[in-house]
Amino acid sequence: MRGDPPVNLQSTYPFQIIAMDHIPSLPRSFNGNTELLIFVDLFSGYVIAKASASRFAQTIAETYEECVFRRFGAGEVIRHGREPRFMSDFFKSFNKVLEQHQRATMAYRPKLMDPQIV
Repeated sequence: MRGDPPVNLQSTYPFQIIAMDHIPSLPRSFNGNTELLIFVDLFSGYVIAKASASRFAQTIAETYEECVFRRFGAGEVIRHGREPRFMSDFFKSFNKVLEQHQRATMAYRPKLMDPQIV
């Protein structure tokens, strides 16, 4: 998968490629959560969503570990938007430990994040 443009990434088995994103600035929940982190397996379309109080790199990494890694193991690629928190040194280190690669999508290309968008 190295060197392939983001458009050409094809998942050949479950949880090989995981898309992740967040929904920010939601009304505060009873538990103090204001964000929703979303992980999508691009092979099956399986969606995992988790409420969160922040979207800092450490919080995202811990949520990924809890919701994806512990259940399905390490994927090969995580797709995400180009937001600085997703690209932080901490998250790059987390991927290195798990032997995963990070791929950012091009600026606002929703079809890349959700292949069902026509």
